[in-house]
Amino acid sequence: MGILHIPITITGDRAATVMALVDTGAALTVIPADLAAKLGIKGRHAYRARLADGRVRVMKAGTADIKVKGRNAPATVLISPAGSNVLLGAETLELLEFSVDLKHGRLRAKWPTYSLMAARSTASRETRRRHR
Repeated sequence: MGILHIPITITGDRAATVMALVDTGAALTVIPADLAAKLGIKGRHAYRARLADGRVRVMKAGTADIKVKGRNAPATVLISPAGSNVLLGAETLELLEFSVDLKHGRLRAKWPTYSLMAARSTASRETRRRHR
């Protein structure tokens, strides 16, 4: 499987869960202008982006909170023309500590989340106590 779509939650002044194409070839996450407006995400800076077909386009860049599979991080988002697809870019994947497993069609956590690590640590202590 070479294409991966996943649900992500994007938060500005408001939040929405949308389907996003995981695009490791895109450095930044991209959201359409109509979604940015709906969520109150403002493009505060101009950013020169090279598109997949080689064209260079100036886009507005803003920030949003991106949540994927229980992990969230603030990320730079590019605002594309209305009606465009949502792309989850490589920088956001890195911030969230995910890698892409196209063979199985999923994202893989590079590291367990803190709450999982804490649960494992507690379980390990309990196991050690029982075996003393």
